[in-house]
Amino acid sequence: MDEPKHKFKTAKTVMIFAVLVLPVLLVFSASIAPAVDKDAELLGAARKGDLKEVIRLLDQGADVHAMDKDGQTALMEASGRGHVDVVKALLAKGAEVNAKDKWGCTVLMSAALWGHIGVVKALLDKGAEVNAKTENGRTALMFASLFGHIDVVKILLDKGADVHAKDKDGVTVLMEASKKGYFDLGAKDKFSITAFMEGSKKGYFDVVKALLDKGADVNAKTDNGRTALMFASLFGHIDVVSVLLDKGGDVDAKTDNGETALMEASKKGHVDVVKVLLDKGADVNAKTEDGRTALMFASSWGHVDVKDIPDKGADVMEDLKDFLYQVATFLAKLKHGRTEMKGSKQDYVEVVKLLKAHGAKE
Repeated sequence: MDEPKHKFKTAKTVMIFAVLVLPVLLVFSASIAPAVDKDAELLGAARKGDLKEVIRLLDQGADVHAMDKDGQTALMEASGRGHVDVVKALLAKGAEVNAKDKWGCTVLMSAALWGHIGVVKALLDKGAEVNAKTENGRTALMFASLFGHIDVVKILLDKGADVHAKDKDGVTVLMEASKKGYFDLGAKDKFSITAFMEGSKKGYFDVVKALLDKGADVNAKTDNGRTALMFASLFGHIDVVSVLLDKGGDVDAKTDNGETALMEASKKGHVDVVKVLLDKGADVNAKTEDGRTALMFASSWGHVDVKDIPDKGADVMEDLKDFLYQVATFLAKLKHGRTEMKGSKQDYVEVVKLLKAHGAKE
């Protein structure tokens, strides 16, 4: 009995595929596989700062523009880690200096955030856009100011960085510097980190002064009415509070719901800040939209009975309790990636006494 014709046709097709098509596919796959591996290796070498390996991979055909799943290029990897020699080698090979990742962050922003001054200079020399913005509206100057990198701030300003730029919430560069590291960039931003919280104490005061000297608006407001003075008061940065006031900061500016810098300082029990604000004429009886005053904030946040404020300070045991309370609070903040503290119970008592001494109404 004869075999069906379709079986012969099938066998013939398989033979043609095996003889003609399969070898071509194997050659093609072999040619592209090394390139893919080289690109991944290039990203890894740039991340590690391995200059020799970076050069070898580029010479062997690795794509200098290759990206990972987040849009990170080899130049971004090297820049964020301060590998200036690798950065220069990649730029010499034509790496895109203004490339953005999926969050809209540029190479310059990465270098500015981490304070890599040598990388920042190399990128600017190659035409990095100094005022580029992320999807959230943040700039390289904002990142550098946020973490107190005064040298980076100065060079960015010299290169024309916009000192008046605002992010999508209306936050300015000056406000970022006034926070001194207390900032959450959000889950959708690749720089959602706490490693720099409070960071190095040195630099923020100088950054604020540098920004003000370049004409930063000391009374600029966010979309909900917050000012740099309010941020500095909230976090207890007395040196920044003082310079902002000296430069014309509005001591009685209000947010959309009526909160003032004095209220912000009173919430956290920052006695020294409260003193300065009151000495500058802050309205001790200003009210929020729902009728709250600085005195109310101090008494409620500090659990202080306003009607029974002692004339003298706490006794030795109370002082010890306050000390232990501050240590416990500090350690708890460190555990959660932040070092900002509110005042001790006695601090709140002192704030309430100050406010009452300046005519605060119960």
